[in-house]
Amino acid sequence: MRSEPGRTHGRLPAAWIGTVVLLLFVAILLRPCLAALEKHYRKQSIALRKPLEAFDPERLPSFQEAPPGGTFPIAPASDEALGTRHLLQLSLKERNGLGLAALTVAYYSDPQDKVPHTPDVCYRQAGTVVENLRTITIATPTLAPDSPQIQARAMTVVQDRASGVLVYLFVANGDTVPGRNQVRWVIARPGARHVYFSKVEVMASIDRAGGSEGALARCEAVLREVLPILIAEHYPRKEDLWRR
Repeated sequence: MRSEPGRTHGRLPAAWIGTVVLLLFVAILLRPCLAALEKHYRKQSIALRKPLEAFDPERLPSFQEAPPGGTFPIAPASDEALGTRHLLQLSLKERNGLGLAALTVAYYSDPQDKVPHTPDVCYRQAGTVVENLRTITIATPTLAPDSPQIQARAMTVVQDRASGVLVYLFVANGDTVPGRNQVRWVIARPGARHVYFSKVEVMASIDRAGGSEGALARCEAVLREVLPILIAEHYPRKEDLWRR
């Protein structure tokens, strides 16, 4: 009896066998390959070069640490709300004036850390009135040529009978950004092995002499003097973020 063209008797086609072998090969190797890729590209934490507690306010040209015993008119966020043990909180006073400012710096590096809530959320939850929330641009010649100007978020806060202006921003993997979404985008970018982000807040009390404009100018001045020191001495170097 003649065989019909294209049919085999008792044997599987070689192409079918090859396909099965290839699928088995892929199934065996796929999981370890994916695990190796995940391990290779997994983000890791990175330590501060210098602890935030070692920040020396005497190096600030226009501000000094406020004398002990004084109280800032508006209570800063609690340590628990910031969710990190890497923390700097300073009360500052103008060297050539009476204006006060409160500085808070929080550092995060665990890739599983969530970007913390911003002050406009935290202060509202604590019963503080938040007004005039906006994005501002600050001239920062002290960060030139990389960042001759930066963006930050500013607002007016009212607590009991006291009021102040608060300005905040984030530093994420060396980039200065104004909001949480920008932080998420920076730390999710492929390439860098390590990640970190830091929230920097400055609050200045509103007094009769300078009003809200004077308080805003004081916040901007603090940022101009504090950020270069944090970036140059405390935060990780950009080149260290790529080391494997």
